[in-house]
Amino acid sequence: DVERSRGLGDVYKRQVWLDVLRLVAILMVIAIHCTDPFNASPESRANPEFNFWGSVYGSMLRASVPLFVMMTGFLLLPVRQEASAFYKKRIPRVLFPFLIWSVLFDLAPWFIQWIGGSPELVTDFFPWEPNPSASFVEALKTIALIPVTFTVYATPMWYIYVLIGLYLYMPVFSAWVEKASDKAKRMFLAFWFISLFIPYLTEFVSHYQFGTCSWNSFGLFYYFAGFNGYLLLGHYLGKTTFGQIGKGTANNRRSNPYFPYQQENGCRHQQCVRRTISKEQLHPLLAHVRIGCHIAVSYTHLRAHETSLHL
Repeated sequence: DVERSRGLGDVYKRQVWLDVLRLVAILMVIAIHCTDPFNASPESRANPEFNFWGSVYGSMLRASVPLFVMMTGFLLLPVRQEASAFYKKRIPRVLFPFLIWSVLFDLAPWFIQWIGGSPELVTDFFPWEPNPSASFVEALKTIALIPVTFTVYATPMWYIYVLIGLYLYMPVFSAWVEKASDKAKRMFLAFWFISLFIPYLTEFVSHYQFGTCSWNSFGLFYYFAGFNGYLLLGHYLGKTTFGQIGKGTANNRRSNPYFPYQQENGCRHQQCVRRTISKEQLHPLLAHVRIGCHIAVSYTHLRAHETSLHL
């Protein structure tokens, strides 16, 4: 019944609201991909109204990925394992399914046409590619590119590159997260929030800004930009919401003789105390989640704009 242990050693019962939020984010991702034909199909390109409404509905749902990253930060930051142990536990879980599905996606256009399907049928499955190749050699070339990038046939795989990168980054980032004050975290989030608007400056003000140029892509806010902000935001909101509960649990553990410890192989394991969240504790949490969703709107608009640029 226990999903994870946080902070001061306190153990939490599985959070049902988090499962509900995860389900909502999953449904949002599915709905996003249902809007792809409205953004990329030949019919939508010939009809601006299709493209417009596809972009509207797609952009309304783009907060799904930031929600996933925020939940990752809430659940895993700070990492309390050695980096090698963390990598061994987390990365294989996503790496092997990622490789299998990437290969299947890249083989699909060749296979569909090999068994007699038409190029139009391939485009129905992969609307971002209006002229799919029927060559097996071309399919092998796209597979060879998997370690470097995803292809137009495996577009959903972009997130796995990001997720593995976040896993690689988290043990390093955790050293700062664990020792930083709440004020320092808020300062980081403020700089990160500013970085969300840089693509607007790139599009409407200047292609280069804050020190970027043709030979330098790493500008002033580069080191605060990206999904690591959502990672920290999820951790920060969870900590500020559940911090007092955690302190209370830690105090109970020290004083309660019915909270025993077991010594096994040099490690200490505590039994779980089942706790419930009252309405008074839940309401601030939901407010924080709403704040996170509003911040994610910036990412939503940027993704919608990027979609329209690539049509």
